[in-house]
Amino acid sequence: MSSLENTVTMNLASYNQIKAENTRFQMFMSRLFEYAELRADYSGIDFDVRKVEDLVHLVYPDSYKKKLASLRTQQTKLSQKKLEWEEKTEPAYDPAYD
Repeated sequence: MSSLENTVTMNLASYNQIKAENTRFQMFMSRLFEYAELRADYSGIDFDVRKVEDLVHLVYPDSYKKKLASLRTQQTKLSQKKLEWEEKTEPAYDPAYD
């Protein structure tokens, strides 16, 4: 087996990007486990959802913003559909009942 079979070549920018992502992930995991607590029944680990959210926002701000925007758009569309459905199902206004 030659040593070239286990060799990967990449440019410095790609290497630095991979290294930076790995560093961010390691930071995320390290901080995540700092916040971990033992479950009440001692069967595993619990994470505070708010702290996880804050951590994702801190370490991956662009991904967080994109997902938040996507969820807001989705919610707006659902609310609009619900409003349209309610308007269709409401009885028409009849001034004779006033």
